[in-house]
Amino acid sequence: MKKFKLFKEIFYFSSEHLKGVWALFSTIFGIVYSMLARIEVFLFLFTFSCLVSFYFLYRSWAILHRRVIDVEPKSDRNFYIMMNDFVTNLEYYLQNNKSSDSFALAVGIDFSLNLDNSSSGSILGDLIVFLEKKYCIDKTWLQNKIYEAYRTQYSDISKVKFGDIIDITLKLEEHEIDILFVVNSRKKQIKSVIKNDVLDGEDSRVIIIKLFKRCNDLKIKSLMLGAIGTNKLYFPYKIIITEIINAYVYCIEKQYEPQKIYLSLREEDMIDQGLVPRQIINYISQAIRFISKKE
Repeated sequence: MKKFKLFKEIFYFSSEHLKGVWALFSTIFGIVYSMLARIEVFLFLFTFSCLVSFYFLYRSWAILHRRVIDVEPKSDRNFYIMMNDFVTNLEYYLQNNKSSDSFALAVGIDFSLNLDNSSSGSILGDLIVFLEKKYCIDKTWLQNKIYEAYRTQYSDISKVKFGDIIDITLKLEEHEIDILFVVNSRKKQIKSVIKNDVLDGEDSRVIIIKLFKRCNDLKIKSLMLGAIGTNKLYFPYKIIITEIINAYVYCIEKQYEPQKIYLSLREEDMIDQGLVPRQIINYISQAIRFISKKE
């Protein structure tokens, strides 16, 4: 099943190039065959088109089979996509990255700063389970660290504001990482039949820009984030992804973006929005090229 999905995604990823190749084949064959009606001409053009198509399919496979995709290798902008659940991507990064550069991951947290208010299936909820199972980091201990850090970095907990970012440093085996808890939503206090279980929240663009700026202030060089700013807010996934890219472009202009961005994309969220990796990679690639041209 996984192989079938990969082949399907490879064809999706190559579809624009394949359409171009075979449209060109039809045009050239129509012109040439009208002047030189020989089967050798057809076989030559057909074989050549097949070879070019295989090249594009191979190139798509070479990109998609990677766990970390550099969306624009020719640029010095280090923007990477990781196609899996956030925790799975984090685990992969910790296992395979031997760099000593400072590294942080960003997760949204409820206005109350209460970990029990994390939405089911959210990045924060998955992270809490991962830290407890893999590194025996107790949820109560983590909760107390958040309260303590907020008092140190801001003020009294009763004065929490949307967009506040609490920084906690954890030692995970040989890795030291910063977890940036971003206050981005407030849960409803009453049960609701509506799927959206959040009362209100900060604008995603504001959150992401504040996050990038905080990384700069903390001298964090690498940042991993998902579709932060959603947390069940009624924003389409594709809009959040777009806003992350737009915020990235803005922060480059202001010169306070992290050196490396790892954008974690969850497959089930993409499927819900009818998105495929090709669309997101192409969008980010075009944005980065636009930045490079301006510079």
